[in-house]
Amino acid sequence: MRVSDIIRLAQDYMGLAIVLVGILGVCFILGYLVIYKKVFKGEKQLSKGRVALMAIFLCYLIVVLGATLGRGGHYDRQEIDFRPFRAYWEAWNNFSLVEWRNIILNICMFVPLGFLLPLMGNIFQNGWMTYLTGFLFSLFIEGVQLIAKRGIVEVDDLINNTVGCMIGYGMVMMVIELFKWFKCKNQNISFVKMGMIQLPLVITLVAFGLIFYSYDQKEFGNLRSAPVFKVNMSNIELITDLSFSNAVTQAAVYAANVGTKADTREVANQWFSYVGATIDDSQIDVYGETIIYYSTDRDYLIWVDFLGLAISFRDWTHWDSPKQAGYTLEEVTEILGTYGITLPKDVIFVDHRDGTYTLEAKMGEVNGYYLDGFIDCTITTDGSIESIRNHMIQYEEYKTVDILSEAQAFMQLKKGNVKEGYLKYLYKSR
Repeated sequence: MRVSDIIRLAQDYMGLAIVLVGILGVCFILGYLVIYKKVFKGEKQLSKGRVALMAIFLCYLIVVLGATLGRGGHYDRQEIDFRPFRAYWEAWNNFSLVEWRNIILNICMFVPLGFLLPLMGNIFQNGWMTYLTGFLFSLFIEGVQLIAKRGIVEVDDLINNTVGCMIGYGMVMMVIELFKWFKCKNQNISFVKMGMIQLPLVITLVAFGLIFYSYDQKEFGNLRSAPVFKVNMSNIELITDLSFSNAVTQAAVYAANVGTKADTREVANQWFSYVGATIDDSQIDVYGETIIYYSTDRDYLIWVDFLGLAISFRDWTHWDSPKQAGYTLEEVTEILGTYGITLPKDVIFVDHRDGTYTLEAKMGEVNGYYLDGFIDCTITTDGSIESIRNHMIQYEEYKTVDILSEAQAFMQLKKGNVKEGYLKYLYKSR
């Protein structure tokens, strides 16, 4: 989910929250004026500040509950994971900015809770009470998701949410203590205490800083196929008649270009120039590791990935145009060439017989570099591309490295040092 989607979702629930809090506020005021004041002759005055704070707190709760429980589909098989820091290891192996963003957002989502609670009452100015409340609120959300089969239930959400609440508590207590000091100059501030309650924030910032710094120092990054946890092999028996070599061999490592925002814009400009369109600068949407560009007339759009500058292009003017089946590989190659696409000599070509074609390359060499990946395209009867996904990425040979021998790889498999998804269809023979 994009940050813009999250903001839009929060805005949607904020509108609902304001309406609900407004209705509750009217009911509360009527009850205060009619029942408390007139019937019971109460003399206690309402604090405008506390009423406003309560309204903000209720709005926050409604937004959080709506964003976490009000979206997501129904799962026939609920995904549950109680192993701590699994999301962190997955994000580390994949090193996906989207995954890291989701972790950080889960922390930030509960920062307002930790900030607001101590303002609601003195009891929450005790750190353990605020921490416990944040943990229980997160546990409530995970419990509802588990029962309703909405979203993913994992212990990492409890950890991240509680840390966010602790960070918010540290921030507001610093503000409260400084306010007391300015208001009453003879009051001393316990800098040791203030430092201690800032530890969650400091530890979080240092931890994320070390994670990103460590990754930046790695020559090859991380392997997406690396296991997060060992697979339980007690119910799996591996038997083979094959003999595996102990010889350590070498393999080439290839590097793909990772473009900048300027590079993605150049690609979008190039594609739009083929159809006589220009980029609409008023709406450029960043979606994780992809940027979406629209044409000024909204007739065209293109998704450009940073990795390899892969693209997905759509021509809405040809949406209803008849599609042409039966093009040969040579004809499709010629059409793609008019859009600046060069193909290697050996490609796997598939005509889906509905005007859609797939071309796949396996490290095909072209002018000193290699192309690997696929192209899906839909072509009209006049030879125009109605849509295309060009994920045939260009690679250059980087260096040669040692890899595990066949025997070493098989031993790792037997130990369960393999990504869980790779073994989901492997069962013990009976």
